[in-house]
Amino acid sequence: MLNEEFKTSYFRSRKQIETEFFKNIDISELKEKIRIYRLLDLTSMNDKEVEDAINHVITFDTPRGKMSGLSTFSNKFPIGTRFYRVRQLEPNDRTVPLKAMSTISDCWEAPKDVVNKGRLNKPQETLLYVSLSPNTAIEELEIPNNQLCSIIVYEAVSPINITEMHFPRNLEKMNIESQRIIHEFLNSEFSRSIKDCSGHIYTISEIITKMFDLPPEGQDAWCYQSVAKESYYNLCIISPANKKLKLIGVQIASVERHTCNKPYEYTVKCIAINSGSNKNLDYYKIGSKKQKEIFPEIIPD
Repeated sequence: MLNEEFKTSYFRSRKQIETEFFKNIDISELKEKIRIYRLLDLTSMNDKEVEDAINHVITFDTPRGKMSGLSTFSNKFPIGTRFYRVRQLEPNDRTVPLKAMSTISDCWEAPKDVVNKGRLNKPQETLLYVSLSPNTAIEELEIPNNQLCSIIVYEAVSPINITEMHFPRNLEKMNIESQRIIHEFLNSEFSRSIKDCSGHIYTISEIITKMFDLPPEGQDAWCYQSVAKESYYNLCIISPANKKLKLIGVQIASVERHTCNKPYEYTVKCIAINSGSNKNLDYYKIGSKKQKEIFPEIIPD
C-alpha cells in the first residue's frame, strides 16, 4: 500500500509530465493526424491496424521520448459496493417464473457461444456489464416508460480493481487545447459505430478499451463513462464475475421518468432470489418476509 505522501508526490509528478506533454504538442500536426485518420476505411482494417492508427494520432515525440495522450488510471471499489444490470423483458413474458429470468445463470454473463461483439468485448468474449445505478442501465438499454424489466443487483465480495477510462465531457473547460482535442477525439471514437457494406456494426470502443489494459493480476474490470447518460459510469467485469460479486437478487420492475427532483420512479412487482440450489430463482411477492429481508428499501404500496 502506498503511503499518502508518496501517492501525493507520484500523482503530482505524473500531472506535471502530462501537462508538459500536452503543452508541447503541435496543434496543426495533431489536427492533420485526425484529418488523415478520418479518411481511413476502418471496416477494411483489422483490430491491430485500427489500434495503431489511433495510437498514431495521440502519440508525439517529446524530450522524454515518445509519449501518448492515452492515460491509464487504476482505482478500486471496496467490498460491499452494489452494482446493477438491467434486462428488458418481452411483453409476452409475464408468467412466474419468467422465461428470461428463471435460473441463476440468467443473472450472469452469457455463454461465450452466444456472445456477439459488444461495446467492450470481442465475439465469444464473456464479460459482465454493470452500472453503478439502475438509472444508468435503464438509459443504456433505452427501456421505455412503464415497460417491465429485470433489475439484477450484485454486491462486491472482494475489492474490484478497475482500469479507468475517463474522457471528460466538459472539454471546453480544459485550458490546454491539445488535451481538449485529444479527449474529444477519444470521446467521439469510443461512442462511434460504423456499418460496413454487409450491415455489420463495427465498434471502435472495444479496441480503445483494450488499449487501457493492465496486467490481469491488477485488473478485474474497466470503468467507462456512460454514452447514454453523461457523468454516469459503467463497469465491464472480466469473467468469471462471480469470483468478485455475489448475487443479491432480482427486482422485476417498471420505471417512470420525471423532470422534477425525483427523475426515476420504480414500481417493483416482485423479486427473485437464489432458491438455495444455486441453480434456480424463487419468486416472492412485494410485502413478503423475503422481500423485506433482501430488499428492505422497497416500500409496498
